[in-house]
Amino acid sequence: MLAGELNNSSSSSLDYMETVWSRLTAFNLNTVLASVTWEMIEPEEGKFDFSNVDGLITKARANNLKLVFLWFGTWKNACSSYAPGWVKQDTKRFFRCESADGIKLNNISSLSAEACKADAKAFAALMKHIKEFDGKINTVLAIQVENEPGIRGDSRDRCPAANEAFNQNVPAELIDFLKKNKDILIHEMLAVWNNSNFRSEGTWKEIFGAEANQIFMSWNTAGFIDKVAAAGKAEYPLPMYANAWLPDNDQARPGEFPSGGPVAKMIPLWQAAASHIDLLAPDIYRHDFANVCDMFQRMGNPLFIPEASPNPVSSANVFYAIGQSAICFSPFGIDNLKWFPQDDPLCKTYQLLSRLMPYLLKYQGTGKMFGLLGKNGERKEIEMGNYKLIINFEGSTNPELPGFGIVFGLSDDEYLFAGKGFNVSFTSTKTSSARTEILTAYELVFTDGAWKEQRRLNGDETDHSELLKLTDDQLTVKTAKLFTYN
Repeated sequence: MLAGELNNSSSSSLDYMETVWSRLTAFNLNTVLASVTWEMIEPEEGKFDFSNVDGLITKARANNLKLVFLWFGTWKNACSSYAPGWVKQDTKRFFRCESADGIKLNNISSLSAEACKADAKAFAALMKHIKEFDGKINTVLAIQVENEPGIRGDSRDRCPAANEAFNQNVPAELIDFLKKNKDILIHEMLAVWNNSNFRSEGTWKEIFGAEANQIFMSWNTAGFIDKVAAAGKAEYPLPMYANAWLPDNDQARPGEFPSGGPVAKMIPLWQAAASHIDLLAPDIYRHDFANVCDMFQRMGNPLFIPEASPNPVSSANVFYAIGQSAICFSPFGIDNLKWFPQDDPLCKTYQLLSRLMPYLLKYQGTGKMFGLLGKNGERKEIEMGNYKLIINFEGSTNPELPGFGIVFGLSDDEYLFAGKGFNVSFTSTKTSSARTEILTAYELVFTDGAWKEQRRLNGDETDHSELLKLTDDQLTVKTAKLFTYN
């Protein structure tokens, strides 16, 4: 999915969206992420209105776009602002989280069984309707269940129900999951459990120590969302995911970001508690983009990026994400970008990646496709086929924009590169004494719906068969076929 996420309230008005659809297609998107809110589909308990949902699906089809719906139910940004008024106002039936000082928060508690039941009922009704309206055409590809859940303002919920649950023993289901997956647990969770000598019975504090609050919140938040997802999947089993508001850095404490959300170190908790959630997705606004991508590709979790910074750096980051087999890349607030998208770097990137789609689909997940991302002066080495590819990032005229690209291993001795801001040299992985040179290199152009060889590169363009250069200021696509000799 070469996607874009709308601003939170954009999809609430079909009239407003009339001004947006043409801009989305002009950006070369193939998928739009749009919110569907509980307050709009069930303004009165038990009375549903799906006219807005139908309108979004119909217009997406007319513009040859796919949709991912974002279910803003009980939680959005760790708050309950998109729940219907009848839910918000009944704070006894749908009780709130409380902080350590006894303040009730703008966040319905994950311990509220009534909230979970009502949310699941509404979500199931939504999924049933989507199946009836779209099940044969498949405009809607996936569903995000809730949005950036967790609790802010404290490391855990301290309402009476939460306090009671926190002082009980850790559920056997979680301990069984940790035991079963001990050999593949991410190191952060293994270290926490090791601090109690891998204790298998006891309270949250006794087993997880200083990390108990966040782990407790993750278990309960994920469990709530799993029940909602299960109800929806029973009606229409589309892929479903949960997204994470990430900590700003490794020193950030739970509560400064939503404690209990599906951040990277909580992947095991979410996998244990939410089997109906297919993947956990990071909303990436941090500068260490590649690191976050790598952190979320552990324990079999597929990479799916539903939100990213809506700035020129995204035009570089998407190459790395897609090259690392991301299913989706989606800058936030796509409807806010320029009126003339042909001048936007993201538009140009999406155009190129759209044209590379046959390669992306062929090589995704094969180990023969890699994303490239690095600042001027950085170096990366990749072994692929019979050669080591030595990528030197240089040539970017914008200090804020890194070099970036993607490489495909067409065979053991032939490669296709796309991007800009780097050059590539090669050495044999078979024998250290052999000399490696470029046998043939071509610049490719996209014409008549296909990539075709144009200039054959040699001499100054390849440093006499030593170097493939993608250091121009424009996006380029080039191939290199190699040989070795002694």
